[in-house]
Amino acid sequence: MDEYIYDKLPRRLAIRLMTLLPSRNHHSPLLCSISPLELPPKTSFIALSYCWGVPNKSHMLTVLQSSAALPSRCLRITHNLDKALRDLRDQHSPRTLWVDAICINQADNAEKSSQIPLMPQIYQGASEVIAWLGEASPDADAAMSAVAVLSQEWTKEEAASQGRNHAGPAGAARMSSTEAFTYSEKVLKLLQQPWFRRVWIVQEVGMGGNRVTIQCGGKTARWDELVQACGIALLCGAARYSPVISDFVIMIDAARGKDACDIYERRQEASVDLLSLLCRYRQFDATNARDKVFALLNLAADDPITQDTRVLPDYSKGVALVYLDAAIAIMEGTTSLNILRVPIAERCTLQLPSWVPDWSRACLTMSLDATAFNTRAEFQPSPQVGDGIPFGVSADQSQLTIRVVHCPISIKTVGPALTRTDRPDTQMEISDFNQRCRTEADIILKWEDIADAQPRQHSKPYPCTGSAAQQDHATAGHETVGDAYRRTLLFGREYTLADGRETCNGDFRAWVDLLAGLRWLRHFSLGGFYTLGQLELGWRAVKNVLAGALFGSREELEYGGAARFADELAAAAVGRRFFVTEDGVFGMGPAGLEMGDTLVLVRGVNVPLVVRRAFSSPNGAETTWRLVGDCYMHSERIMQGRLWREGPEHDMILV
Repeated sequence: MDEYIYDKLPRRLAIRLMTLLPSRNHHSPLLCSISPLELPPKTSFIALSYCWGVPNKSHMLTVLQSSAALPSRCLRITHNLDKALRDLRDQHSPRTLWVDAICINQADNAEKSSQIPLMPQIYQGASEVIAWLGEASPDADAAMSAVAVLSQEWTKEEAASQGRNHAGPAGAARMSSTEAFTYSEKVLKLLQQPWFRRVWIVQEVGMGGNRVTIQCGGKTARWDELVQACGIALLCGAARYSPVISDFVIMIDAARGKDACDIYERRQEASVDLLSLLCRYRQFDATNARDKVFALLNLAADDPITQDTRVLPDYSKGVALVYLDAAIAIMEGTTSLNILRVPIAERCTLQLPSWVPDWSRACLTMSLDATAFNTRAEFQPSPQVGDGIPFGVSADQSQLTIRVVHCPISIKTVGPALTRTDRPDTQMEISDFNQRCRTEADIILKWEDIADAQPRQHSKPYPCTGSAAQQDHATAGHETVGDAYRRTLLFGREYTLADGRETCNGDFRAWVDLLAGLRWLRHFSLGGFYTLGQLELGWRAVKNVLAGALFGSREELEYGGAARFADELAAAAVGRRFFVTEDGVFGMGPAGLEMGDTLVLVRGVNVPLVVRRAFSSPNGAETTWRLVGDCYMHSERIMQGRLWREGPEHDMILV
């Protein structure tokens, strides 16, 4: 049978739909017809969202021609698509579908580029969006059943909580915590399906609104039910070992806008400018690295940058050029250079200037204003939008000239980086989770030593190097070392609970007590004499460690506040180093920070940046720098613009 040959689409707003013919035999050959039509379609159809999987096109789809006199043709498709179509095929009636791999000529880059802007009309015009997660299996069937059970539990509690300010925390109370945990673990296994990591699904679910159905094998559930099940998993503690897995669902759901479920009441209203979307969905995967940008353009439709010809889908461009053009367009379109504060991923493989983010690499490090805290600190170390942001890009687009003020600061000590090597989309075993907690606790204890911030030092004035430094850097009210250390770890922010209670300081003190106990446990193995107070702290730590190891549930911990602060710190500090300057100022820098690096304030960037000398001519007339990352300095002089006003301001070239 000859290969199917695509006809050119007749006009700009034309798409193709496939009609999948019915069969009572699940294993019979797949038969379909493919027809062009103009948007908006008058035919009811289903849009399929699925994971392409292994790219080998090992299966065959038979395409019937418009005339019975013409011979049928074959279209090669992947294993995953073959299984998805068999699950979607009806036994009695034809089904009209839009499937990207079939309805778009994947061998025609020009057609692919022209079809992407039509995705909103396709997914919004579909009568239903079916997200096919994978084939049927005992685990998948159990997970889909668990989704229904947990969703019903959430709905019961939501109905019972009418008149309260929030729907959630008692959500798992109607069933035992053991039952909720067991059902949640089944759902979390389902979330490890590759579909949940595809960057394209953000748009597909977002545009599908309340018409999205998930399907695994022959079982289906509404998208809302899956999100509600994830809410129960978060509340009962099952998501403790895989927080990013459940977070993926919440992040995808946020793309639905007003149709999104209200699971995270503390979450800030999601921004929909292109840069925010690129940062938010950086952890998601794309078979084609260009799609890390192209897949999000339609979600940022209100952002004028998406109309810039440099960022429009063009698959003839190299990946590096796509990212470079997007960076320049964002800087020019926002009159801001905040793209320079995007965390730099490790092991970047693309040949890019240091000032261009490599979106192809996942990065667990959060930008300083992208944490989950519901109270934000406002930084303005340099002039921002509206003040005129002069910058220049060289003709070969390899250099960026910016206006900076050097921070007259020498770094005295740099702590170890808090890094994580486990994939964010896998569920951890309890033993691995506990080992990671112990490793991270050791790093935090080293930070505490560097800051000289053990509990007995907390009442000392900050910074600790004399009145001149205190006058230059300390916040109003003669801040103590304990308060400064806490605020530095969280980038100057505080957090509150969903009911409005301010618990950050109390949680920090419980966390400090726990660390003191852990420090005692470490020293205890070496022998020595201890006071009754130290013994009490050690016993508390023992109880907490045992509770975590034996029960694996946060409800079992004596120090709920300590666990809460530890969670917030982990979210904020992954991929960062704590450091102290010569005049005693605390800071949090990128994982790549080294002794000898330079801190600068940049016109148009609302946090300080760390840079490293790349080249300097013998006479010093020409110097270029590489961007290392953003940082927080616990100093009003730096973070609120006093240092900038003192100047002097000059040009800096980044390469």
